[in-house]
Amino acid sequence: MSRVPRLLLICLVCSSITALVPGATDRWLEGHWKGEIQIPGSPLEIDLDFRWADSGWTGDISIPQQGAKDLALAGIEVADEQVTFQIPNIPGEPNFKGRLAEEG
Repeated sequence: MSRVPRLLLICLVCSSITALVPGATDRWLEGHWKGEIQIPGSPLEIDLDFRWADSGWTGDISIPQQGAKDLALAGIEVADEQVTFQIPNIPGEPNFKGRLAEEG
């Protein structure tokens, strides 16, 4: 077997394995994100951090205007370009749904 077919076979096997690992194809979420939540009166700035681990997604949120820093997120789910998560132990149990914009 020549080098080119071997390399092609290795690439195909690796991409097949990646497709079977949960979250491996949805790693676009990983990293630091900034945004705003539209609430009556004025927008509320938020900072989010998401990390992928073998056990799944972890993350935290900071809301500077409310003095909240690095609150742990729960129930982080990523599917295609959509993400959902909650902030546990907060009155009203806030839930979030988002979608990655076409421009990223």
